[in-house]
Amino acid sequence: MKHILVLPFLLLLVHSCINRETVHGNGNETTESRNPGSFKRIQLMGSMDVEIKKGDERSVEINAEENLLPYIETKVEGDKLIVKFSDDVNIDADKDIIVKVTTPALTEASVMGSGDISGDGKFESDDKIEINVLGSGNVKMELDAPAIEAKVTGSGDIDIAGNTKDATYNTMGSGNIKASDLKAENTEAKTMGSGNIRAFASVKLKATIMGSGDISYKGGGAVTSNVHGSGAVKTIE
Repeated sequence: MKHILVLPFLLLLVHSCINRETVHGNGNETTESRNPGSFKRIQLMGSMDVEIKKGDERSVEINAEENLLPYIETKVEGDKLIVKFSDDVNIDADKDIIVKVTTPALTEASVMGSGDISGDGKFESDDKIEINVLGSGNVKMELDAPAIEAKVTGSGDIDIAGNTKDATYNTMGSGNIKASDLKAENTEAKTMGSGNIRAFASVKLKATIMGSGDISYKGGGAVTSNVHGSGAVKTIE
């Protein structure tokens, strides 16, 4: 199922890479600071590491090989900061590309591809926070919001902790969501494929399984389940 779900995305990536110039990193690392504008959502597209830190001012700092910096885009569309490589080149980096983002507010962190997002400290919001992975990327963050949604499509992983009232988790493919340290009152968890979900629910848990993935939980909430396949709903010891 994983291959079927991510096939259109992979085909798009392959098609977009044909007939483009490849830029190889020269090995000389440097740091560049940017001021992209106002944003509260972040989307990473590409094989980079994004580190998000809460601060009073919005800023972006990129550590990469100097000849690659012109091809690393940090643009704001609406309220979303998009971090990506230029469309007209293929990037062959010799060193890790690290993008450090500072923002006072965050309502979404998304990865498309194989990049990683991590949070430095807890992010609090009065609005819902969404965490998304499409592909093989990973997100690890600590959150505090009235509602939190996390979704993995493909083979990536989401690891979140913190506090919320209502949590919603979805996996499609072989990716996993680890959220047993995100203390939620009401949780809805659904896995389609072989991905696993670990969740917390102190009031109620609604668990749906379609495939071989498992939903494991703790928190003592009342459980309703709907299982189609070899997966199981389990308590965390």
